[in-house]
Amino acid sequence: YIEVGGAGALDDSPAVAEPPKRKRQKRSPKKTKEEKKREAEEKRRANKLALVHAIRKDTEMWQRMLLFETIDLTDLSTRLKEQVGDPGAIKQ
Repeated sequence: YIEVGGAGALDDSPAVAEPPKRKRQKRSPKKTKEEKKREAEEKRRANKLALVHAIRKDTEMWQRMLLFETIDLTDLSTRLKEQVGDPGAIKQ
């Protein structure tokens, strides 16, 4: 004797249930052109300020060294030429 509804009952059991589907990650909303331009401008401004700050610090260092005569002018010019990266400028 086979029960007619018996086979269907097994398919509904929790052990055979499908695993839960993964939720797809939501993409972050795309930036508008204005936002991209603004962010690029902010980055440029920050880089410019950092460069200006570095140059000022370097200048102050050179001024202090000259003030306290810890470096002579020929050494200063040599170092500056090295910083600029002019290979023909340095002759030893």
